[in-house]
Amino acid sequence: MPNKSPLKPSRSERVEYFLSMQFVHGANCIKPKHLTGIIAEFSYSNMKLSSAEMKDGDILKVSIDVENIGKRPGSEVVQLYVSGKNSTVPRAVKELKGFAKVFLNPGEKKTVTMELCARDFAYYETKIHDWYTPSGTYEIQIGHASDEIREAAELTFTTDVLLPFTVDMTTTMGELMNHPKTAGKMMEYLEGISQGEEPKKEDGEVQLVTPEIIAQMPLKSFLSVIPGEAIEQMIVELNALCQ
Repeated sequence: MPNKSPLKPSRSERVEYFLSMQFVHGANCIKPKHLTGIIAEFSYSNMKLSSAEMKDGDILKVSIDVENIGKRPGSEVVQLYVSGKNSTVPRAVKELKGFAKVFLNPGEKKTVTMELCARDFAYYETKIHDWYTPSGTYEIQIGHASDEIREAAELTFTTDVLLPFTVDMTTTMGELMNHPKTAGKMMEYLEGISQGEEPKKEDGEVQLVTPEIIAQMPLKSFLSVIPGEAIEQMIVELNALCQ
């Protein structure tokens, strides 16, 4: 007797499913192709954050509407990722921080809600031998998979915890400008440097040094334009501010 269960495709449908699988070029995975009507399809909409700002001790609620727009009932695993927008330490592009499974009949829509705390934005900091969440902008992403993000929203996180900070020739401009104890002094230094005549730029010349590149430059990279004694004095003054 043929199987009439709406939850299980027929043999011919299963054969068509596997024949429609194709390898994704450059990735160690396979994805279905041309499966409309064979499996459940889901749409994501109306992503909301309980707040656009967060600090230590807060709980953030993330919600999104998921709808089955296909012709078959099915389950969807909604995945939640966090991505740092201005991290000064090497980190993954995005990190999985939560997931929820929801079953939906054709045409049915449900709201999925997940929670995040400060620990979900943290990395292990060797300076304090503990997990640490730096202040900055983070992007909350929701989707079917890491390479299929459907909705995203930005969040500003602020912490009162300051890491031990020592300035030397390897300290980058980004670290100095982001640290609350050195940012003001660095602005003074930069204003002093900008007092000089700005080099003229020919028509059509491309600006190669962007703010992003400058943020990654260590102090020692300025030895070609600033005397070493001046940089050493700058380091002494900055370290005094960090005490």
